[in-house]
Amino acid sequence: MNKKLLITFFLQIPFLMLLAQDLHFSQFYVLPNTLNPAYTAKCNADYRFSGIHRRQWLELNTPYITSAINAEINFKTGQKKYNLIGFGITASSDQVGRNSENGHIYNNTHLTISAAYHTYIDEFLRHRISVGLQTGYTRKSLNTNGLYFSNQIENYALNTNLSNGENTNQPYINNLNVNIGVGYQFKINQKTTLESGFGVLNMIPNKESISNITSKLPPRFIFNSSAIIQLNQKLSLKPHFLYMNQAKTIDVVFGSLIGYHILNPKNPILFFGIFHRLNESIIPTVAMQYGNVYVGISYDYNIIGPKSLVNAQNIKKSNLGSIEFSIIYQGFLKRILPAKLSVPCGIL
Repeated sequence: MNKKLLITFFLQIPFLMLLAQDLHFSQFYVLPNTLNPAYTAKCNADYRFSGIHRRQWLELNTPYITSAINAEINFKTGQKKYNLIGFGITASSDQVGRNSENGHIYNNTHLTISAAYHTYIDEFLRHRISVGLQTGYTRKSLNTNGLYFSNQIENYALNTNLSNGENTNQPYINNLNVNIGVGYQFKINQKTTLESGFGVLNMIPNKESISNITSKLPPRFIFNSSAIIQLNQKLSLKPHFLYMNQAKTIDVVFGSLIGYHILNPKNPILFFGIFHRLNESIIPTVAMQYGNVYVGISYDYNIIGPKSLVNAQNIKKSNLGSIEFSIIYQGFLKRILPAKLSVPCGIL
């Protein structure tokens, strides 16, 4: 890693602590309740386990690593058992950078618990409303052990006996937070279903302070829309649209998966898709569903990278991509398996 890139990276470390991204996945439909708690346990099964692992900015020696795992379960309720109450728990971690002691410089850990209610509002079971609530705990930490700063340069040489001059008396930030969301599903006919949702994350205005920098964590507003369209016996179309706004940052992702259904008793489905993160990257995606298991892989090919990194010597924007792996397993406790299983649940 060249000197220019090192300087750029370390100057940004305090801001990583305070303005670090929330969960930022290209296969966002795999963990829908991280966008909107109203999607908690909304699936054609009794329980669901899912996970994603993402490595971002692969050209760097220590890429930004984000991982998340999720477990959900639902229970039928109501006189005719058409409605669902769902519960879920999600754990995630962001890590970036390594110091000379081989520890991560920045860590951001989340743990959330969510609940949702899903109910049909018409007798023909075509219109479905979902509401959800999520509460969570976040811990951010900055580890400066093994790092050297400009204040430790004396006569053009490193002097480790000098203070680094950084005020990190509070290397940890702990927050509690609340997220809410609503969702609407409309089944047009047996072949087409539409869905939209709106969520608000970070509703508690937590103030964060470290290294003499204080910031107020702004709320995050999320709108998503998707559809499931069965074109024929072998082909299905699953378009997605995602809009996220946090302070002055806007993230828009849109695209579609095409499913090819292989007709045999296990009904495996091959998915091929292309997505676009507006003004940033193209995201080719491939996945497969086999029985109760869904696995996927995607790659963000950057067409426009972060200016501070793209302008660094020997760093190409095309090499600042991200690779992402996902998996879902869902199953049933006591009720009979349906003839057709939609994975991964309604939002896909």
